[in-house]
Amino acid sequence: MKRQRCANFTPEEEAELVALVKANQSVLENKKSDAITWKQKALGWEKLATEFTSITGVQCTVSVLKSKYEGLKRKSRTEFAEEKRNLFKTGGGPQSKTCVSAVSEQIIEMIGESATGGENVFDSDYVLCEVEMVEDKGVHANEALKISMESPTNEAETNYSQFDDKWTPAQLKKPVSKKLTNKRANCASSVQTAKEEMMLAQKKFYNDENERAKEKHLAEMERAKEKHSAEMEVINLKRELLEFQLVEEMKKYS
Repeated sequence: MKRQRCANFTPEEEAELVALVKANQSVLENKKSDAITWKQKALGWEKLATEFTSITGVQCTVSVLKSKYEGLKRKSRTEFAEEKRNLFKTGGGPQSKTCVSAVSEQIIEMIGESATGGENVFDSDYVLCEVEMVEDKGVHANEALKISMESPTNEAETNYSQFDDKWTPAQLKKPVSKKLTNKRANCASSVQTAKEEMMLAQKKFYNDENERAKEKHLAEMERAKEKHSAEMEVINLKRELLEFQLVEEMKKYS
């Protein structure tokens, strides 16, 4: 008989859940949000729930398994964030032990940059890559971070020196060349011409719409007039028929 316990998952059950999600990663972690994808995900989770029950002997609903997996994803992000904070702590001393579990490592491997963040030269993730490379050579992480943040790159220095050599305040005060002025004037003229053409096109469109609406209204009025005439003709015929029947009845009694 299958157990109905789902409130608390054992580490083995958590690992099995993540393994099943990983096996169906292309469907369950699909970022699309169209109707077909949602249907595929629903079928995928139902299949996963069946496999989870057959492997662990614990019967859980799809909603419980999805909720548990989302909780594990949040936990994995928290663990990786804590690991990064420990890496960049100042004050010396030995670094704290990593707190990332094996289940969290599997989840991060699946969801990738959405959890750990992409490589960005403007935040600590980029510095982390440099620190790891330096640590392989025997340099402490704090020292590597200090070197990375204090030392400018040669490329940046070269670029600034090129501007310093070529440009002076006197050169920057020179009037704009005629070619550039004419080019700007031509661009402005082209933009103005395009705006005028667009306004004319819009005006023609609205005029055509008004004409179509007018024609439609006249056609509806004509149909209504014809319908009214037909109804009046039917009424007159019925009245003549009643008068004829009345005359016939009076002849019978005269």
